[in-house]
Amino acid sequence: FSYKKGSEEIPKIAEVCQHLTAMGHDVLMLQPDDDGKVAQEYLEKIREGGVLLSVCSSDYAESDGTDYNSYFELKFAYDNEIPVWPLRMQNIYPPIPAWGSKNSKDPSGDGPAMIALAIGSRSKSLQYLDCRGKTALEIAEAISKDLEKPKP
Repeated sequence: FSYKKGSEEIPKIAEVCQHLTAMGHDVLMLQPDDDGKVAQEYLEKIREGGVLLSVCSSDYAESDGTDYNSYFELKFAYDNEIPVWPLRMQNIYPPIPAWGSKNSKDPSGDGPAMIALAIGSRSKSLQYLDCRGKTALEIAEAISKDLEKPKP
């Protein structure tokens, strides 16, 4: 799972992870105190054969000036042709990460550009899963169902 640090969606997604693990899926979710080394290990494991589940809050992929954040994770997936599955968590979609005068850590708008490339309407990402109003179990069941589908 990839999410913006501090997102209000984290507790729900942590519960989704627990359900998916109980269903037999190998799930990776960084904890707030994990460092960049752990993040890199997770991304490398996903590159070996996985999917990046992007927890799309309204400001997902906003650069926060750190080496590892949701922008970095989404860019890594895009650059390495890792399938990205957006999870639409809020009404604003696609996400609109702050940039320019609203975010000094992203003066040129890298976050919005990555959103357009990686999960925008012309991207190769999977169609988003609408998670609005769903329980953690319902989200986990929907993810599990699609993960178990045979690959073309």
